[in-house]
Amino acid sequence: MFDWIWDNKEWLFSGVGVIIVVLVFSWLKKRIKSRKTQEPSLNGATLQDVIDAPPPPKQEPDIPATSLSPGKIIKEVKSAPFLQQPDICKQYEGIKVSWKGKLSFAEKIDEKNIRLMISVTEKKGSNLVFFYVNPKQYPGIGLLREGHEILVEGRIKEVLEYIYLKADKLIFNIDNSV
Repeated sequence: MFDWIWDNKEWLFSGVGVIIVVLVFSWLKKRIKSRKTQEPSLNGATLQDVIDAPPPPKQEPDIPATSLSPGKIIKEVKSAPFLQQPDICKQYEGIKVSWKGKLSFAEKIDEKNIRLMISVTEKKGSNLVFFYVNPKQYPGIGLLREGHEILVEGRIKEVLEYIYLKADKLIFNIDNSV
């Protein structure tokens, strides 16, 4: 190696050689720096801290709350003091439910939205549940009549005198007799 440097000293230490040597060193420096930034970082934690960390919380399966009924929810809201009712309503928002009821009302809002209302019958009466669906996702929905049985799965969006759902799934049978 030293022989090559000695034989090429004039070329190597002239302007062109210096530029090439500087470029090679800067390229190597960038390459080493990029490798360091790609290494995983523990943000100041030791390996033992990572080993001792508790496992992530178990995620509950996203299944509907079967013990909740529209009647129980509305009864709890109405039995609360007036000024606490809005807070109680908010506690139910986002809970996944699955309810079966009879179609009471349907209205076409636009090409992508139909508002449906079902009446969910329970021991102490019936309660209204509203939700919107896209008719393109449910062929035959236009053939449903008052009294048709519908199963709706979704998340509670709002609780008032009735319950408003964000529907995820709708099951109905066109052939069931009314």
